[in-house]
Amino acid sequence: MAEATPARSIGGYSTSRALSEDELAEWNRQAEARRAKIREDSLRMIGRDADGKPFPPVDAGEEEWLASADLRAPLRQAIAKREQIASRLADQKAAAERARQHLDAARSALAILEDAETAGSRLAADQLAAQLRSGTVETVASADPDPTTSTRLDQGRRAADVAQAAVDQLTGEAEATARALQQARGGVGAAVLDVLRGEILAIGRQVAALDHQAATLRANLERAGIVTANLAVRNNWRAARIITSSTLAAMHPAPPARPLAPMVDWQSFIGRLFNDAAAELE
Repeated sequence: MAEATPARSIGGYSTSRALSEDELAEWNRQAEARRAKIREDSLRMIGRDADGKPFPPVDAGEEEWLASADLRAPLRQAIAKREQIASRLADQKAAAERARQHLDAARSALAILEDAETAGSRLAADQLAAQLRSGTVETVASADPDPTTSTRLDQGRRAADVAQAAVDQLTGEAEATARALQQARGGVGAAVLDVLRGEILAIGRQVAALDHQAATLRANLERAGIVTANLAVRNNWRAARIITSSTLAAMHPAPPARPLAPMVDWQSFIGRLFNDAAAELE
């Protein structure tokens, strides 16, 4: 009977046969890869990369763009595009109004021709009826219509149809331009929003820098007070308050009793940005 090969556990798996050096190396490589994957997933769950360093903020790239990009250039382009479309829309509305006036005139002229045709037909009917009543006409002959009147009516109807087509075309163009203008206004709003976000980010970074500077100065005040107090006690210097009331208030600032009024009229600033890309905070 062949001798049984003892079971071995390699890389978390059991095997009942002896492994070659290459198989053993592969098992070890897979086991190490699994351990590395588990470690990487665990670090990611706590907001760190494979080296254990914290991930950068998700909007770090966006903040860098807001801080470094020329946000006024897209706003200038958006305002120029909006003004160009608005000017084109004004011209198209004026053309459509002229077309409607022309259509009204063509319809008025056609109505006059149609009234004249109706009056002529009524007069001819009255004359024929009178002749038939007097017996002067035995046979009623069909009278040919006046070719001049028919031609004028055809021309009038065609002129009215052409005028209506012109009105429809120009009105459609104006409506399309109005939609484009609405989109252009939205583009201006988006560009204004980016400028505002950049201004707000700049203020936020300034506040963070001032807070850091204030925290450093407060730490220096506290350290200076401790060192000076120790020296005074050791050397038996004249007893006195080392930190006065103003310094103590600076070291431990209390929140204001009521919020401070904003220094910037943001509503006015936003309104000016919509028409002037160079508008600045006042």
